[in-house]
Amino acid sequence: MSTRRRVLILGIDGASWKIIDKVFEWGGMPYLKHLVKSGKVKRGPLHSTMPPMTPPAWTSLATGVNPGKHGVYGFHRIYKREEGFESHLMKSHDVEYPRIHEMVSLLKVPSVAINLPVTYPPWNSVCGNCVVVNDWMAPDIRIKPRELETKFRHYFIEGLEGSILKGTSRGSLKMIARRAHVFAEGVLELLNTVEWNLAFIVFSETDWAMHFNPDFVSGRNINEAFEVYNAIDKFLKEIHGSVDDIILVSDHGFTACDHLVNIPYFLKKSGLAKMGFHETLALRFGKTAIPPWLVNFVRSRPRLKALVYKIINLLGKNVSIEERKRIIPYDMAKVIMPDVGILYAAPGHEEEVLRVLKSIPEIQSILKGSETYWGPYVSGAPDYLLMPENPYCIYSKSDKPYTEENTAHHPIGMFGVLGDHLDEIWWRDLWEPWDLVPLALKLLGLPMPANTDGYYPEGLEKYNYLARWRLAKRAKIRVSRR
Repeated sequence: MSTRRRVLILGIDGASWKIIDKVFEWGGMPYLKHLVKSGKVKRGPLHSTMPPMTPPAWTSLATGVNPGKHGVYGFHRIYKREEGFESHLMKSHDVEYPRIHEMVSLLKVPSVAINLPVTYPPWNSVCGNCVVVNDWMAPDIRIKPRELETKFRHYFIEGLEGSILKGTSRGSLKMIARRAHVFAEGVLELLNTVEWNLAFIVFSETDWAMHFNPDFVSGRNINEAFEVYNAIDKFLKEIHGSVDDIILVSDHGFTACDHLVNIPYFLKKSGLAKMGFHETLALRFGKTAIPPWLVNFVRSRPRLKALVYKIINLLGKNVSIEERKRIIPYDMAKVIMPDVGILYAAPGHEEEVLRVLKSIPEIQSILKGSETYWGPYVSGAPDYLLMPENPYCIYSKSDKPYTEENTAHHPIGMFGVLGDHLDEIWWRDLWEPWDLVPLALKLLGLPMPANTDGYYPEGLEKYNYLARWRLAKRAKIRVSRR
């Protein structure tokens, strides 16, 4: 058994201390509340990526660099081809920088990563002594090494329909809460089975429960989303005694909105697009295509969508995710918004798109991706990033300009450290996503990344994890081709 410290990174998707303090007031999360009140948790705000979105934010948290260095800007990777926009879901081998569980593995430190976004397929991870359970956004839940699947996989496929239904009803919230409890049970059993010094665990259920749930986010009503937080609290209480340090972190926060601004509506009205991005994605399996009108019909009905999601995953297990790419011709769309707040303009139409975006009253500012991010993969960045007046109250429907009252991601998330070594760490008044990796490595007693965007004090030992990871990655590719 290793004598090195055990460090747990506990991700609570979409959470903020403002929301958690409200949960405390309602009587929830009693264990975390006790730790906070007793001064055992040092906590503060975290400023998310721009925009505050799950894939780029969690990837920045896990790599210690901004999207311009790791290449993840949203749920989709977008290319501008000669015939149109090409889109595919982000995959683990699209990530151009090592995640922390891979970094520590390069130094022979065992690690576990569970539900960390953009980790499918998990066997793409460049680490010999790590366990990876990929995230819910993938076409299937798989585990590296594969021999663990028989015992543990059922814990992580439970209640995945909750990611589609979200906080739309009491029934969906109960489903999500049950999913959180089963997920936590599986994580605990897995961590008690394998050797590890670093574990990165992400609970996505809090995010699902807060979408379409303004009563909870605004604090007006204690509904079933409350139990999702309690599932995490129970997990924290059970795992606490077996770890030395726990970092509590979220990718972004949440806010209640009087309404959401539907950006694709204005693009469609201007003639720049015939329909919204998601309406153009005809799902394909082999040579079978589902027409866009049917996709749109299914997407508008959460329960039907959840059923179709289940069927698609069942049918699609043997379909390579690399084959699931879409081409959106430029005559169908001169601009696309593949994910909330990021836009790609067709070549030669950038200024026209910018004029339309500037005409939307609720948009406070428009940033260029090439000027917001930095690094070798900026060429793949979105052309435009939107900052609405009320962050981040925008949405992606094209049939009407505004929605009813709803919720949205907020740029301010949470950061906290729990352990007996608080006097050994540096502290920041406002954390950024890339600050997590240096701090976690410090708690593990490992060297700092030589080219991180995160903060750490001068004088600490450095190590070029990126160069070592690239060598290991190339070696793995050569072996796989034999």
